[in-house]
Amino acid sequence: AKGFEDRLLFRDVALSGLCEVGADAALLDAVWSPDTVTDFLTTRAVRSPLAGTTTSTHDTKRSEDVRARLTALAEVPDAFVDLFEAVSVGPAADAVDGHARWLLLQTVLATRDLEPGEDPAAHRERLVDSTRKALREAALHTTHRDPNERYEDAVFAWLDTLLADGPASTQIDALVERIAVPAACTSLAQVLLKIAAPGVPDIYRGCETWDGSLTDPDNRRPLDVGRLEKLRDRAETLDAEELRDTWQDGAVKALVTQRALRARRDLSAVFLSTRCETPRVDGAAADHVAALRRTASTDGPLGVPEPGTLPSVVALATRLPLALADGGWPIGAVWDDTVVHVGDVGRVTDVLTDRSLPVVDGRVRLSDAFAILPVALLECM
Repeated sequence: AKGFEDRLLFRDVALSGLCEVGADAALLDAVWSPDTVTDFLTTRAVRSPLAGTTTSTHDTKRSEDVRARLTALAEVPDAFVDLFEAVSVGPAADAVDGHARWLLLQTVLATRDLEPGEDPAAHRERLVDSTRKALREAALHTTHRDPNERYEDAVFAWLDTLLADGPASTQIDALVERIAVPAACTSLAQVLLKIAAPGVPDIYRGCETWDGSLTDPDNRRPLDVGRLEKLRDRAETLDAEELRDTWQDGAVKALVTQRALRARRDLSAVFLSTRCETPRVDGAAADHVAALRRTASTDGPLGVPEPGTLPSVVALATRLPLALADGGWPIGAVWDDTVVHVGDVGRVTDVLTDRSLPVVDGRVRLSDAFAILPVALLECM
């Protein structure tokens, strides 16, 4: 842990969202496909069906939503490099090494305006604290045991040039605006697949809505319970389209979390089954879909004698949303002729938006499934 997670992963920050507690170095450069993902999940369903599935914890270096921003940023690497070069000019930048600038700019982009209504001074303080820890853990120019405060102050002075009103801040805001909705799509995809996949999903405190936490102790801040209750109530009373249109407050994430968890509770024999497979997806945007089918089985922790009497569940999530919709919501017509094969079923309901979807020859059009949200959880009877 100290050598890999708390040293190497603070040094190798080409895409800092990959540098996380629990990361497997052998997988960082692996090429994944729907088949390899399903094989991994099927093995997990058989070997450890009750293992926890976490995306944010008390120990993560970057919350699930911060990492989603970084994943969206990875879709536009040229834009990031252009911004990096633009803000790396001047005396303040010259006093800071490239490693610190590369890491800190990612962190600014990943957290800027992520938590609704966050005070700019509080945001800066969180950035300073997390960056100080990251630089000391990396131990390139400063350490916990022998801190180089002159170097650290130079880094924070450059940070202030990014946050102050001016050309750098304007350029940062423009790139944040470009990646914000795609990042929200990826966050919703992450929540849905975590709940639908084998294992027991863990929703870390406060992560039922957008959470911009960085490394501890930032991810252990006191919760604003009153705000969370209001978001829960909005998710209960407003429809999915209204919540999507006001997505910045985070209630849309609460909606997906609530309804997916309720489906898991109501169909526990399906979600705790050893059956996990990738349904076939065809069409122009097939590469932009992550799909997972869960079906009840006779084995597993809650095996049932007649699994065919229970519905199957198909989780659908958008991948690479920025490329698909150019920064907008990847819904409706952008899916063109893309379909998912659901089999010989008579009725399909998206439990996230409470809509019945048309089925033609065992297929559902993704323009229908993703008409409102970039994720769907289909109950197929």
